Amino acid sequence: MSANLLPFVRDLARFVARAAARPRRGRWLRQDLALLVFLLIFVPLQCVHWLGFLLDELFYRGYRRVRIERPLFILGLPRSGTTHLHRTL
Repeated sequence: MSANLLPFVRDLARFVARAAARPRRGRWLRQDLALLVFLLIFVPLQCVHWLGFLLDELFYRGYRRVRIERPLFILGLPRSGTTHLHRTL
């Protein structure tokens, strides 16, 4: 799992470095500010997401060894009740 996180962080750092190197005015400044706000929200959420994967590996190591004999696929359009059905089962 962490192998996917490292390229993401590297690419994010490159993107921010390139964006900071360009001079900006007016509309571009607003766009950069919006991007900064987005990144300040997105990056911590991604860190929490990856922390969850790490905690799964630490505390629930046996989940990979669970044998699935008869899988059940629940498919449907968004907001059609698939989550409710999944939770009910």
